Amino acid sequence: MDAARKKILVVDDDPDALKMLSVILENMGYGVVCAGTGKEALEKLENDAIDLVLLDVVMPDMDGYTFFQTLRSDVDKRDLPVIVLTGKPDMKEIFKMEGVSIVMDKPFEPQVLLSKINEMLS
Repeated sequence: MDAARKKILVVDDDPDALKMLSVILENMGYGVVCAGTGKEALEKLENDAIDLVLLDVVMPDMDGYTFFQTLRSDVDKRDLPVIVLTGKPDMKEIFKMEGVSIVMDKPFEPQVLLSKINEMLS
């Protein structure tokens, strides 16, 4: 797979997490678009061709669950792959019931995350 052709939207309100994920993904050849809120992420989806979303759960103005529900209600974007990254163990099962195939605990191992991303984009 040519990672450079794939663009990942990273949605997290923690600037350090955004920076870390951006560096990891860019070093692997992915294009990265960052959003600090769910609302900002929805705007980015309108302006960029995104191949996968890395989604935090706890964020201001629109949490990850509301963002995911909004995404799934959009016919053009409902099949976009999403990986949820959360420090809230109780949210894992909720996202699984909603059809998210990969929900990872924070903190996570970067190599495991990259493996999951490659799996979803191949």
